[in-house]
Amino acid sequence: MIKKLSNLARISLSPEEESDLKKDIEKVLDYVNSLKEANISSKQQDYFQSELSNIFRQDIVVEFDDKDAIIKSFNDKEERFLKVKAIL
Repeated sequence: MIKKLSNLARISLSPEEESDLKKDIEKVLDYVNSLKEANISSKQQDYFQSELSNIFRQDIVVEFDDKDAIIKSFNDKEERFLKVKAIL
C-alpha cells in the first residue's frame, strides 16, 4: 500500500521512510476505527450551533465621485488603463 501511495504521489521513499509512513498510517486508521466503535446513540445531534439565520450585511451600492484621486495614486499608467503588479 505504501509503494502504491508513493507512486501516486510521485515521490520516492527509502525503506526507512516507508516503514515510518506505514506506522503513521496505521495509527491514523486505528484512530478512525476507534471512532467508529464509539457509542453515540445517547447523544443528541446538533445540526446548527447558532440560531443566526442570515448574518450577511446588506449589499448597498455607494457612488464614489473622486475617481481622479484613484487615478493619481497609480504610478504606472498606459493611456486610460491603470497597471498593477501581476499576482501569480
